[in-house]
Amino acid sequence: MKNTALDKEYEALYLEHWPLVLRICISILKDVDAAKDCAQDSFISLLQQLESKQIKDYQNWLTRVASNKCYYYIRKRNRGLVVAYAAAQERDIGVDHIEEASISYGLDNSDQDPLINDLKMAINQLKPLQKLCAEMFYFKQMTYRQISAEYNLSLRQVKSNLQSARRSLRLRMKSEGKFKM
Repeated sequence: MKNTALDKEYEALYLEHWPLVLRICISILKDVDAAKDCAQDSFISLLQQLESKQIKDYQNWLTRVASNKCYYYIRKRNRGLVVAYAAAQERDIGVDHIEEASISYGLDNSDQDPLINDLKMAINQLKPLQKLCAEMFYFKQMTYRQISAEYNLSLRQVKSNLQSARRSLRLRMKSEGKFKM
């Protein structure tokens, strides 16, 4: 085996930094299983970069890679929520049945992820025109002009309602401490 020195270096780094990387991932994700996956992905990236010898400070590099992987996981999960919501709307089953849509798209059940319930409540609390514009733009992939023509609104009204919907959702989720990005 020609990489035994590299394997020993990797093993030493793994044993030294695993607890810290795992703690960081758990603090970001609040889910131990997902945190373990992200931490493991970080060490796989380390193994791939170890041969290049470009990393000078392993601890800083690992913590940055781990946090980036966690934030990527959150973005991916949130995109999945949007897909589930869109699927529920397309099938005309309503927001209350997102759990079934989430399961059919391979997403976590809402009992395991309270963010789904919070997102449903926040969307339902939007003003009707904001909700309509957001649904058409994000879930039906309609352009501003298409929404404007379809619902007899000015482009300015469409843009304003979309911006207000985004702001309302972001503020509502942040104020409840549910969304930290």
